[in-house]
Amino acid sequence: MNFGEYFWHEIAFPLLYMLLTVLAGTAAAQLRRMLTRSTQEETKHTVVSDSVRAAQQLYGDEDGSVRKAKAAETILRLLTEKKIPITAQELDTLIEAAVAEFKRQVGDK
Repeated sequence: MNFGEYFWHEIAFPLLYMLLTVLAGTAAAQLRRMLTRSTQEETKHTVVSDSVRAAQQLYGDEDGSVRKAKAAETILRLLTEKKIPITAQELDTLIEAAVAEFKRQVGDK
């Protein structure tokens, strides 16, 4: 076996195989993180929207701050059960957006 054959069969191909394996593993891990993040964001929006609607139906006679507190309590409980993190600022922003959307939809009818 000459040096060229030795180099390709014993060094280059194994290194290339190792590099491709590392790249494929890294790409798969990144894709999994992206899908998990996307699913978590979708779940957050659904939970917030449903909780705001429920708070409006259950506590419609109460002050807006009471409805918001009840919705936030439900949202935090449900997301904690699903092990989905949410910051206080994100929670507040999502609730306000859901309330605005709810008011817009109710106003359209």
